[in-house]
Amino acid sequence: MPQDITNAGMVVGALGTRTARLERPSGGAVGSLWKGVFTFLSAVYLAMLAVAYSSLWDAWTTGDWSSFWHTASGQLSFLPLVLTLLSRRHVFDDIFRSKRAVLAARRAAVDGDAALAPLAAEQPEPLRAEDVSALPVALDALQRPIATFAWALVLGITCWALAGVLGLMALVLAAVSVHDESARLALGIIAGLTIFCTLLGVLLLRQRRQRSLHVVADDEGVAWRYGWRRRRIAWRDCRSFTTLSYRSQTDGRRYFIYALEAPTAVLLWEQNAQSTPEERAAHAALCRRIASATGLPLRDLTAGIVQLQQQKQEAKDPVETFDHAANGYRVTTTVETNPIITTPVALPPTVPTLPAQRSVPWGCLAWAVLVLPSLLLYSTGWALQRVQPRYYSALIQRIHTQQPLIADPLTTSAYRWYNHHPTQDDPQFYGIANSSYELSGDDPTQYMDSWSGVWMADAAVEVTTRLRRLDGAANAYNAIGVEVRVNEDPYRMVVFEVTNDGWWQLTRLKRIEGDNDASWLSIDEGRSSAIHTGLNAANRLLVVMRGSHFLCFINDTFIGSYQIPSAELGGQVGMYIDDSLEIGAFNDFRVYPLPKDFPLFM
Repeated sequence: MPQDITNAGMVVGALGTRTARLERPSGGAVGSLWKGVFTFLSAVYLAMLAVAYSSLWDAWTTGDWSSFWHTASGQLSFLPLVLTLLSRRHVFDDIFRSKRAVLAARRAAVDGDAALAPLAAEQPEPLRAEDVSALPVALDALQRPIATFAWALVLGITCWALAGVLGLMALVLAAVSVHDESARLALGIIAGLTIFCTLLGVLLLRQRRQRSLHVVADDEGVAWRYGWRRRRIAWRDCRSFTTLSYRSQTDGRRYFIYALEAPTAVLLWEQNAQSTPEERAAHAALCRRIASATGLPLRDLTAGIVQLQQQKQEAKDPVETFDHAANGYRVTTTVETNPIITTPVALPPTVPTLPAQRSVPWGCLAWAVLVLPSLLLYSTGWALQRVQPRYYSALIQRIHTQQPLIADPLTTSAYRWYNHHPTQDDPQFYGIANSSYELSGDDPTQYMDSWSGVWMADAAVEVTTRLRRLDGAANAYNAIGVEVRVNEDPYRMVVFEVTNDGWWQLTRLKRIEGDNDASWLSIDEGRSSAIHTGLNAANRLLVVMRGSHFLCFINDTFIGSYQIPSAELGGQVGMYIDDSLEIGAFNDFRVYPLPKDFPLFM
């Protein structure tokens, strides 16, 4: 059986607590506090989990996986806090048991109980009458017990760990969402929390270093100051003078804690093998002063607290039994009582042993409820993000089985499109050339487009594009694409385009007179290996539109699914080049109706 105090930090902390506070029936309050905090954090976590699942659905329907992973990472960062609180449920029980053990030992010291509070082996020698000074005696070399700062160490390290997690989240957000307004707001909040947790950790760890006690003893009593806290107790109010010892699991040293207890306050200080001569002298002087002024003996609580801690269960009142002859066994009922009572209750030998009922511990169920949905969320998100391109790409075959609404090869005739040959006043070209429908001009600051004049709402638009000539300027953006939902007055449309060097972009235009830059809104952009690069390289572009949802494909490869709420619900379809110094060529322009069995989520 171990002969040393366990949970020393909690015991020493309880020893420094006033008896009135220890006597409060806080067992239920401690349990209720844990349940309340755990319930609140679990509710927040489950709410964040619900938002993450909603974000997963949005990512599947829109292709915006970055928002999902941002939301999921925030939800996951909250999980360790909830699980840590769940796994530390016993800490609250240990605090309550430590308080009760110290309370019982302190009562024994006041009552002179030699079983739980025997006299210490070495008693301080009282001062002689001629040695007692009426003047206040300052004792500034004493130290507060280091065990009382365990909470500061744990909380400080926890704050730093949390700051590290938040800092990592901030770095991820900064790397992937610099253009997202909501993500920038989240980044600012997380950065602020990171700084706050770092500073709080520093302050908590500084508390561990500020252990000096400033004690002044006089004829009336003893006063002390710790930091900004000031306390004083009168000699006549002192009820017990006690000590306990424990061996630290951190450095292996044995620490000796001394307590002078009064109803209004408790003076607590520490000695160990590493104490300086000044600390030892101050300790001896204070002990002799206490012995002279109070007449209290020094009692050792170590054995009593160890004895109380070794109790495996709380003592019970005498057992009342009721015979149930019909069932052949007895039912035993018990009532909780004071933990100082340690007499075990023996069951009658005739009582048969009932088979144990196996059950899953509630902690395991709580872990499963908290962890499994997160694992399912991440695994489902990882799988769907990889399945989505193949799933959407399979739609192309179903679209191609529909009868086209427009099927124009654009090789010899362009009767439904705008035709114009260059003139001195207007050098732009619209028309058939080189077996393609071409657009070209002479102004690098102007785009060119041509639409069919046929109004479309929900449909799939497909065309083959080539850049036959490029704008040779160093900063030129050579892009060609398809435009949908084209409306006039004011001019509005959605453009899906590719460049000759492997980039794509989805944009929305809503013309604002006098501010061309503000008219364009980039929905998304990126680089794709599906794009054929170089001059005269053919790329087949497909845009599927249903309501405010748009699916984009390049050469039968899925690029993304997007929601554009600001897009018009209907409009014309056409062709587009970003720079009129280019020559953009188009072939095989087709428009298909959507299949009846189109995906529900579109």
